[in-house]
Amino acid sequence: MALDSMNWRELVNSFIFSNSLIRYPDGKHRTTDIDFVAEKCGFFIFGECKTFFLDQIRIPLQKFTVLFELFAQLPKCQVYFIGTESNTRINDDDVIWETTMERIQHGQTKTTGDRDIFIHRNQMDEITRKKLDWELNKKLDLFAN
Repeated sequence: MALDSMNWRELVNSFIFSNSLIRYPDGKHRTTDIDFVAEKCGFFIFGECKTFFLDQIRIPLQKFTVLFELFAQLPKCQVYFIGTESNTRINDDDVIWETTMERIQHGQTKTTGDRDIFIHRNQMDEITRKKLDWELNKKLDLFAN
């Protein structure tokens, strides 16, 4: 697997470096990151992955706002929110949960929270990593032109 050859320390250092480039006067970082982006011929899939805590995932409001604006302003774009029991679940048959910005916007996925966005596991669809991989690859092929 390609994951075996990743330099994990460099990944952490890159995160710290990029998230500390713009700061508020109190020193807190003013930037955010997006967990994944896939693109084919101008069609984008953005994703945010979170670990469940008390059966829900928490998306910081700043990050949710960035993803919402990308979704609203890019004509060919989808945004996915992925929940997992553990970030070590990387096998094809491991179960994860997903929902989309579109489902949130249409009220099909309910969210809670004021300062941050919380999505309960029962508002997400259960899926294997292999099936999600297949579905997102099909979307990239279908919607790209």
